[in-house]
Amino acid sequence: MNRLDQAKEQMKEALQEAAVTAGLVSPEQMPTVILETPKDKSHGDFATNLAMQLTKIAKRNPREIATAIVENLDREKAFVKECQIAGPGFINLF
Repeated sequence: MNRLDQAKEQMKEALQEAAVTAGLVSPEQMPTVILETPKDKSHGDFATNLAMQLTKIAKRNPREIATAIVENLDREKAFVKECQIAGPGFINLF
């Protein structure tokens, strides 16, 4: 596994931990975190729709869920400098 893959895995773990810490989901209910590389670089280096994946489990709207994830994200562990919530609940990571 190269360094980029390792960083992405750590980012996924940090996002999962943030969702659990925020009380949105239990570790057993956690779906697979999907990280995408946006075509438009202004949307971050990576983006995830995790908040939208959690709407049925957390019984909240995706923007609320995204806000809770961002507030609980260990940015140092995730190698994230900045987070932005976009659209219906995408989390853009820089």
